[in-house]
Parts: sequence; C-alpha cells; structure tokens
Amino acid sequence: MAELAAKSAELATDPELPFYVAELASTLMKAFGASDDPVLRDRAFAILDRLIEGGHLDVVANQMAVMVEDAGKLVERKRFAEATALFAKLGEVARILRRALPRREDKEQWIGATEKLARLAAHAEQMQGHADKAVSWLEGEQASLQGDILRLFEIDLDAHLSGAELQDLRKRYDDARTRWTSTVQAKNGDAATVKAAWADLERSVAELEKIPGLERHFSPPDASAARAAAQATGKPLVYLSVTSFSGWAFIVPPDGTITAERLAAPGWEIENRLQAHLNLYGDFSTALQAWETLEAADGFNELRRANHVALAWIGEAESADVARAILETKITPYLDDLEQLSDWLAGMTAPLADAVSKAGFASMLMVPCGPLVLLPLQVAGYRSPLQRRLRRLMTALRLGKAVNRWPWLAARCGLTKPTDALLDKLSIAFSPNASVLLRRNRTKSAPTEAYGLWDNSIAGAEAAVLEISGRHSPFVAEANNHQVPEEVLRRLRSCRRFEYIGHGTAVGGPDGLDRSGLGWEASHVGWRRLSIRSLLTQRLPDLEYAGLTCCDGARANHDLPAEVVMLPSVFLHAGVETVTAHSWTVLSTHAIELTRRFHQRWAANPDADRAELQRQVQIDYRNANIPAIPENTGTHALEIGVVTEEEAMAEISKKGSCKHRDPTQRLSSSHPYCWASVQCWGG
Repeated sequence: MAELAAKSAELATDPELPFYVAELASTLMKAFGASDDPVLRDRAFAILDRLIEGGHLDVVANQMAVMVEDAGKLVERKRFAEATALFAKLGEVARILRRALPRREDKEQWIGATEKLARLAAHAEQMQGHADKAVSWLEGEQASLQGDILRLFEIDLDAHLSGAELQDLRKRYDDARTRWTSTVQAKNGDAATVKAAWADLERSVAELEKIPGLERHFSPPDASAARAAAQATGKPLVYLSVTSFSGWAFIVPPDGTITAERLAAPGWEIENRLQAHLNLYGDFSTALQAWETLEAADGFNELRRANHVALAWIGEAESADVARAILETKITPYLDDLEQLSDWLAGMTAPLADAVSKAGFASMLMVPCGPLVLLPLQVAGYRSPLQRRLRRLMTALRLGKAVNRWPWLAARCGLTKPTDALLDKLSIAFSPNASVLLRRNRTKSAPTEAYGLWDNSIAGAEAAVLEISGRHSPFVAEANNHQVPEEVLRRLRSCRRFEYIGHGTAVGGPDGLDRSGLGWEASHVGWRRLSIRSLLTQRLPDLEYAGLTCCDGARANHDLPAEVVMLPSVFLHAGVETVTAHSWTVLSTHAIELTRRFHQRWAANPDADRAELQRQVQIDYRNANIPAIPENTGTHALEIGVVTEEEAMAEISKKGSCKHRDPTQRLSSSHPYCWASVQCWGG
C-alpha cells in the first residue's frame, strides 16, 4: 500500500511525494524486520539517500522516530548483527540532519529519536561482545545531543572559538548551508543545482571535521573522548543505559580497557520504576506548593486566583485543615517511595559497585543516558525503613546500654550496620558526557576570591554564605544580594569558588532557557535571575567549584532529553570543575546544613576529592538521625561556628514556631529526602 501511494503521488506530481516516499522507506524497514530479505533493507537505504540528496531533510526528520522503533524490532528478535547495520545507517542519517538541518523547531522531532537510537545500538553492540563500540554510540550521542538541543534553543556552542581562519571556515560552512537550504526550498530549483549545493556543503563539513571540539558533531562516534576523560580524571567513567530489553553499565577505566556489567534488574523494570517515581514526584511538588500557600490567611483565595492544579484535590475542602489532610496523602507517598527506591537501587546497582570496587577504585564518574538522568542513584545506600523505626524505638526506650551488652539484641532490633550499597562503597560524581569533562581547561592565573549569592527570603542565608566563605578562604563574600545579573556574571568570571543559596528551576522548553536558572531578590518587577541562556554563553575556566543550594537544581525536564541544559551541566559546559546541586524540592534547613558540613570538611582537607567529601557528609548526616528542623527557625541553625550537635538540633526543633508543619518538616536527617538530594557533578 505504501509503494502504491508513492507511485500514485509521483504520477500526480503531488507536492507531498517526499512524505509518501519516506513512509515507503519506513515500511520497507519494517518488512525487513519481519523477514531476512536484504533487498528490502537496501531499497530503504537507497530511498533515504535520494531524499537527503534532494534536500528533503524535514521529511526524513519526521520519520526518524518510526524508523528507530522499527529498527529496535530487530533487537527484540535478537538479530543483533542486522540491527547493528541498520543502526549504523540511521546514525549516518542523524549526522547529516545534525550538520545540515536549518535551526528551526522541526529538529525537535528527531532529537529524542536519535538518543533512543544510541541506546538501542549500544545494546546490540554489547550483545555481540563489543563494549567499546557500545560506549562509542553512547558518548557520541550524549555529546551530539548537547549540540542538538542547544542549537534548537539557538545557542551557538562554538561561539567561544576564535581565530580569523576558524571564523572564515565557520562562515564558509554557514554560507554553504544557507545556499543549499535556499536551493532546496526554491520552487524552480532543479536536481543538478541542488546536488551541486549539497556537494559544496559536504566540502565545508569535511573542513570542519578536522577541528578539535567540532568533530564530534559531524564524525562517526568513537570511544576516544571517554578514554581521554577517564585518564584525565583518574576515575572510571560509567555509562548507565537501559532499553526495554536490558540495563547495562559500561565501565571505562583510566587504562582504557572497557568492560560491561549487566544491572541486576531488567531494562523494562528500571524504566517502569523510574516512571512511577516521576509520577509521584509531580503530585508531591504540587502538594507542597499548595501547603505553603495555605499558610497565608488568604491562602485558599490565592490558590483559586492562580487556578492552582491542587484545587482538583482540595477545591471542595471545608477548611484549611481538611485541605492539608488531603495534601498529605499526595506528599507522603513520594517520601515513602524514596525509602523503597533506595533499597531497590542498592540491589540494582550491586554488580556495578562490586565491579568498580574489585578494580581498585573508590570513586567513579557516572554518565546516565537518556531518562536515567532523573533516577536518583545517590539514594542507593540506606538502611531499611524497619531498621530505622526500630533504631528510633530503642533510642526512645533508652535501651542503648542493653544493646551494647548483648550484641545479639542489636541484630534482632535491626540496629546492625546496614548492608553496604553504592553510597557506602563508592563516591559518585555525574557528568552529561565525557566531552564536557574535557572542556575543563584551567588557566595559569589562580584567582582566590570566594563569591556568595543568596536570596533574602531564606532566613539566615546571608550568615551561612558569609561563614562558609570566611571559613574556607581568607576572602569573605561581600553583601551582594542586590546585584544585577551582569555584575554576578562578572564576579563569576573572576572567582574561584561560588556558593549560591536560593531558588533554581529546571528548563522546560525553548522559552524556559530565559525563565530558568538561579533567582534571587524578588521585587515588584519580578525576580533577579541568572538565566540558563546567559550561563551557556560563558567561559568560567577559573571557577573550580559551584555549590547550588536550591530546589530542583540537578533535575532535568523529562519532557525532552534535557540533561545537557540542567543547571549542573551548564556550569560544567562553562568549564567549572565541580558542581553540587539538589535533585528535588528541599528544605533549606537540611540543605544549608549539608552545605556547611561539606565546606568544613573541604577546609580541613583542601586537596581531597570533592565527590568523596560529599559522600562522607551524606553518610554522616544519614547516620546521625538528627531530629526534624522547622524551616522558620531563624538563624539559630546557621550562625554557630561548628557543625551543629544533635542535642542542639533537637533543642532547635522543639522551639520551632511553625504551626502546620508539612510531612517533609517532620523527617529526621536519616530519611533519604533530607540527605540524598545532593548530587556532585564533574568530580
């Protein structure tokens, strides 16, 4: 039927002919997947070549998702060699689209498809014993994905490249692409003219492929960047990837010998578990916002004026107390799921932890591919809820001495040390790809300034930043909460350490680049904001550390593969060595306390690995079981000069004046919501 439709369109000189022909290519691939006739595959390849030479890239882009899905059927049928050949062809098509498709929003139709293509291709290569080729696919696509999405948002990744000769080359490439595009779009353009313009563009691309840093956008993928990054950092890079068929961890150690470990859960289970977690988080964050609004005397009316989503749950509530009871049923499931997810993740990642430990490493760099960037791997390493409850019960009954006297009682009561899991064995840092790690190019100058930025609405934040900076270096951050974004950027370009305490948001589409970022000092004209777009255009090679103490700072938007435009990766792209950020909506009290403890450890161990320091802080905070701290305790928890003792925290908790504490404010520090939100990026 598809072939008949294409022939009919050709005879009728239908302007939609390219669309019908592209559908025919997709149908031929589907038919090849159901048979073993190579003629079908070759016909599909020939059609794709003709469409590309004819300039119909938008039509090919529209079909990418379908073609990738059809190619995946070969993996499902375990025809891995044939799948590999098909993926290689689609990868070639993706590179052509990448270098030639105009900067317009129809690119969005194939960006997600190419990311899935890489994970399927990596799976097919691994099933044939080619772990190095699997890493080539994953790293190549992760790095190219960065270029694809940022160019979709009209951010030129290579604007920092300089030199008259290079600029001339870039101009020749842009001119060639413009000529080819206009020729294709001209109604009276003949095939020979289109072909000549295409050949001119190919020559320009061949010149660009020779430039370091640009080749990854145009050349077939390879694992050289992964090997170079592992050697430069001295840590193994671990590419974590799942398909509906299986989950794999591909390990690239500094010596370059790539191995693979199958995760202890099938791929479909990992995908489903992640999606269930994300669904709970959506309700959780919405309910928390509504709870906070209800604290105001006019809270209900404010929710109605904003047409808040939570009104679907509480719109008919008779009082604010009834509304809170309803909202609690949306908040607590997520908190419970974090505990359950922690145990599940510990088991799922056990083969990976064992493999890295046996190889003699105490830390690793994780590259989570695709949707796994939203899987909070840092929670893996937590005692079970039953053990936690029993421990609190034993403490309340003052049976600690009895436990010390009869060790068997400790085991019966769940007080024994929990089984070592990922966090207990290894320190983890994250990265969107290896290429971004290789962008870190420290200058010879050594700026010593520390810089703090905070939001006035967070009680005690100013004292916290001043103390962190003051204790960590002889240069104390000045009062700066009234500064404009341009001044903040100027300070960032000249400082060594940056600590931000305030509000952060994940990107939510092309316009989100301007609305998302770091916000401070709300006023009648809105927030002062350092947007993601403004950060993407910066080079900050002297900034060795950026601490982002804000909600959702390390969270991507799951509506598109946005791991390259989340806040930590934006700083890494600018050249920052290490970034710490939080994966979900956090309590400022716990978040700031974790930040203080990290800086105190770093000040005492200035040459220590920062990811390892972060791991130690989180484990200590988890095991300390510090009582819940209300949000509005003023500066009591922040102004002390040493880490707060557990007894002092308990005293602060008793003095809390919050009348209606939401479920997150009733948790002790042993709950993963309090200690596991921090992620370290870049190492």
